[in-house]
Amino acid sequence: MTMTMKNLVAAAIATLLVSAPLAAAHADDETILVVDGTLIEPLAEDGRVATSIGNGAEIRFLPGRDAITGSIGGYFALGKADGQKTMRDIYDFHVNIGYKRERSRGKQFIPFLSLGLDVLHMTTRVVDGPTLRGITLGINAQLGVMGYLSKRWVYRVSGAYLGAIVPGTGDDLGGLVLQAGLGRSIGD
Repeated sequence: MTMTMKNLVAAAIATLLVSAPLAAAHADDETILVVDGTLIEPLAEDGRVATSIGNGAEIRFLPGRDAITGSIGGYFALGKADGQKTMRDIYDFHVNIGYKRERSRGKQFIPFLSLGLDVLHMTTRVVDGPTLRGITLGINAQLGVMGYLSKRWVYRVSGAYLGAIVPGTGDDLGGLVLQAGLGRSIGD
């Protein structure tokens, strides 16, 4: 792992550790830790780039009475070996803010829409060619649904568009990010 990647991972962990207790301090708000599976399907690549598969985790904030939701988290998705296709390994740290239905506590179906900023480390492995690496910022527009399975357990399913260009490599990442996860309330 490169020094820059280590710094990125350390910053992500520190942010998660600091933000969770602060968010849990609000009595009517709920903070949920979600662990999910992640699939990234490249868009507009004419079939030359393979699907990437991995896992992620995020802290999701659900204010009890407000129509705002937010999350801080990250994921990794490794390029699947698929014949002669280019493979991308993507490491992501993101912050999103969005809109949900008001008074979500206890509801089984809560649609949400959010927009966020991603810090990405991408490794592109071209078959019979160079391996390109770089760190960049990307945008993330997410649409999904979440809901309570019980008093403490929550599910989340979402689809997002992730767009970024990695400086110095010329590699552009335009992809559909699909995630499905299970979460648990933190605190109370």
